[in-house]
Amino acid sequence: MKRRIIRGILAGLALAVSLGLAFSGTRPEAEALCRRLWETVPGGLSMSRLSDQLLSAGVPRDPGKAPSLAEWLQALPRRLLSDQLYVLAAVPENSPPAPESPETAEPPLPEEAVLLPEEAAENKADSLPEPVEPTPASPRVMLYCTHSSESYTPSSGGTHVSGGKGLINDVAAHLADALTARGIPAEFVYAVHDWPSYDNSYTESRKTVSRILEEHGTELWALFDVHRDSIASEKTPDTVTIHGKKSARILLVVGTDQRRPHPDWQQNLAFAEAIQAAGEKLYPGLIRGITKKAGTYHQELFTGALLLEFGTDLNSLEETEYAAELLADVLAEVNREENPAASP
Repeated sequence: MKRRIIRGILAGLALAVSLGLAFSGTRPEAEALCRRLWETVPGGLSMSRLSDQLLSAGVPRDPGKAPSLAEWLQALPRRLLSDQLYVLAAVPENSPPAPESPETAEPPLPEEAVLLPEEAAENKADSLPEPVEPTPASPRVMLYCTHSSESYTPSSGGTHVSGGKGLINDVAAHLADALTARGIPAEFVYAVHDWPSYDNSYTESRKTVSRILEEHGTELWALFDVHRDSIASEKTPDTVTIHGKKSARILLVVGTDQRRPHPDWQQNLAFAEAIQAAGEKLYPGLIRGITKKAGTYHQELFTGALLLEFGTDLNSLEETEYAAELLADVLAEVNREENPAASP
């Protein structure tokens, strides 16, 4: 907690100094400070994370170039300070830290900082809706992408694609096709949720989830929000070689009840643990781990819902689509174990 307070203070001081330099006419010094700030506060923001922030503020830019002062000033005040102050407000003093994967000290997911509008809207309801229970007899899987502009730099030239048509959609569609080929009906619902407003992405994707549950809730087995990760400390793609071919690794994200009511979150966790166990049995190393987060990510609406992170922005589309094929095998195994009578 002390480290978070210090980060918040440093972010505020750095912002004040850089703004002072900017308005006093010392533009080069301000730009240099801006670049150093993005790399050091909070917890190491890489260029890919900076691109996330600038896109969130609606600032079009070339992801391969360092941010200009004008771009930085547009994105920083609202995004960076809201991240720091929200962390201070949202994390109780005695709460244990969320488990991290052994490879990296993972920075907060981008969506952690943009859940406030969604949660404020949700909390207007008098009570939480009853979560939909998976139906064993009908193993249908539905997929969607809250951050539909996310992409893979080696294959698309940037971390995001303007207009919400990032390669993450191809990964989700490929997973749906792979599941269907293995006898589990699956469908990817393509909808742009994070463009032009990244801040409203979870508000928009909640509408998609509501429609999915209304139309398929009685036949649903699993509901996946497909993302790609962005880890500042990683400079090379994280892969595992399976059957002589490189695959991106997959992180399973489970929402908890730390921020808002989510009484059945441990059922979602149990589902993630079953996937991880099957993954280790079939393809050791494919599943990077399970991380528990303070947000709910709509998982309070369905006990078979999870957020899947397919690699990072440093992986290629080929590596992530191969991961999707392998995960389809894993999910088919989990379904056979849970519902032997209904399994293909």
